[in-house]
Amino acid sequence: VWPAAGCCELAAAAGAATLSLDLSKAYLAWARDNLQLNGLDPQSHDFVYGAAVDWLGRFVKKKRQFDVVLLDPPSYAVGRKRKTWSVARDLGGLVAQAARLLVPDGLLYVSVNLARLTPARFEQQLRAGLAAAGRTGQIEPWSVSPDLRSGAGDPTYLKAAWIRLS
Repeated sequence: VWPAAGCCELAAAAGAATLSLDLSKAYLAWARDNLQLNGLDPQSHDFVYGAAVDWLGRFVKKKRQFDVVLLDPPSYAVGRKRKTWSVARDLGGLVAQAARLLVPDGLLYVSVNLARLTPARFEQQLRAGLAAAGRTGQIEPWSVSPDLRSGAGDPTYLKAAWIRLS
């Protein structure tokens, strides 16, 4: 499962089957176009329109399994019936869904871009999500280097982690 734009081309070029899931039809079209521009056949890859929280739940129920899942959720979203989703509040649940989809020794990448979500809280949400899925894993956190921030005291807005699940 890949974020729609940007990552699936690399995996597809290496011969991987990809599934791009996004709530934006424009980003899904962009992903298709990028595959084609890179000489890859978009017809041999899956594109799913919808909310990740809904589709990941469906994939869990269908016992779908993936080697790699990349999560790059928005900071906030409003879904059907005006239900809100917040990365600061709901990231752990999304991580749990993704962890349930991964094969043993699978890789989970999580990236968020919210300054008020501290690195400690980000890691806490990752660990809570793994625990809720009954999974364990080695978390390797990453962020933007201090020399790439906009100024002194600039908060760590970008947080990311690779997690190899056991």
